[in-house]
Amino acid sequence: MVEMFAAALVSIGLVCYHEGFTSYAPYGRNWKEVSAYTAEVEGTEGHMNFERSELFPNNVCDLQSLYNVKGLSIFSSTARENFVRYMRNYGFHNNNINGLRNAGLTRVTATLLNVRNLVETTATQAVPNLFEKEYSDAVVTSWGNPDALSVGFMTNPAVIEYAPDYDNNLDVFDKTNQWVTSMGAGRVYKPVKLIPDNTIGGLTSSDTNSSVVVYGGVVNSSKNDYTIKLTVEEADIGSDVYVYANARKGGYATVKNGDSSIRFEIRSYQIICLGIFDGTPIELTVKYSDSPGSSLFVYGYQLDQQGYAEMLEKFSDEQLEVTSYDTTSLSGHIDVIEDGLLFLSVPYSEGWSAEVDGKPAEIVPIQDALMGIRLDKGSHDVSLSYTPAGFREGAMISAGSAVFILLLIVVPAIYRHNRKKKDAIRNKVTAAPEAVLTADVIEEVPVSEVIENNGIKPDASAPEDERVKSDPGDKTGDPEVTDE
Repeated sequence: MVEMFAAALVSIGLVCYHEGFTSYAPYGRNWKEVSAYTAEVEGTEGHMNFERSELFPNNVCDLQSLYNVKGLSIFSSTARENFVRYMRNYGFHNNNINGLRNAGLTRVTATLLNVRNLVETTATQAVPNLFEKEYSDAVVTSWGNPDALSVGFMTNPAVIEYAPDYDNNLDVFDKTNQWVTSMGAGRVYKPVKLIPDNTIGGLTSSDTNSSVVVYGGVVNSSKNDYTIKLTVEEADIGSDVYVYANARKGGYATVKNGDSSIRFEIRSYQIICLGIFDGTPIELTVKYSDSPGSSLFVYGYQLDQQGYAEMLEKFSDEQLEVTSYDTTSLSGHIDVIEDGLLFLSVPYSEGWSAEVDGKPAEIVPIQDALMGIRLDKGSHDVSLSYTPAGFREGAMISAGSAVFILLLIVVPAIYRHNRKKKDAIRNKVTAAPEAVLTADVIEEVPVSEVIENNGIKPDASAPEDERVKSDPGDKTGDPEVTDE
């Protein structure tokens, strides 16, 4: 009990330290408009029969569930720890325990994880400045990712064994390259040079021109200023440009590209999108709310356009075509060109079960975070269904408990009813004994009275034993003579 209490306090403390608390204002903001739009584009009449939508700004965990939207972001108090630890290697904001949000989404991760729509629930500049605007009205604005892959596609089974090294490799872009390579494609990111400006803020770096800039955490305590400024002067025209910092605190980022400037909130441990490089130097200024750590490592990368195109071509050929789904099941069809692994961007849980062509199939955990199913070459019908682990056992225990409680109520009630019935009969007999005896006893009448009443006169001269005996029941009065 003491251990459980201590663990609960530690967990709550860590969540508070890394996450903080939000107001009620973001909950369900513009719910009607957002839900109507996502329902239209996510369904059978939309882009794909099954696709995900991420909502911005994601001030609260599991924002998608509030709007009945299919998203990847997971509620912070229920996310599987292994899932969070796995996904944090690819640049998503996380609390290092059980919370994951869409902050840090890139073109690559959005495509791999089936994120088709990026929707604003209210005006913000937090949506990565990469995608084309597809819809806008007075309330809702949506950007689209037409490259988004299906919720399932065929990959090399080597992805099962790939375990990103979070503790010894802080470079999320390098780990994403290894991840995609393990699936059977090539590298999708390549480095860009970052030029730090040490005249800004309280953090300084000895690096002058590198894809990795290290800040030693020297803080100007008088100003309490935790600001860094970096510039990207060279990159491939048309490439996405990103920066990642292993900052344990969030803050605000300002991205300036020529005459254009945007400012948006950032969170801890997330990739920051600088937009698409057009030949004009891009400046990034980040002001953290508190010290980001004793040592801050900042990595600069751009999208490898050729590698990304090859990845799309590789995985687009063998995708799961979803035919039906609900809250606990999903079914679809896939044509497999060669034996491999059906990679499913679905968080792993023991409650999932699968069938392939109507027969039970094994679900392979991908580092206990995502799921896969081994498929042979050919056409296959695949179905997934979810029942919470222990549900059947729990249902049986609940049913048994219900029966036991019912017996505890019914059996004593029957016993009391029967006892009252017996007591009533016993009380009735005790209250009227004379009436019962009178009905069963015949009254004795002296013979003399019978003779006298019937007018029979006995013969006085006859011996006493020969005198006329009269039958009390004989109403005629005729004597009966007996001979010895």
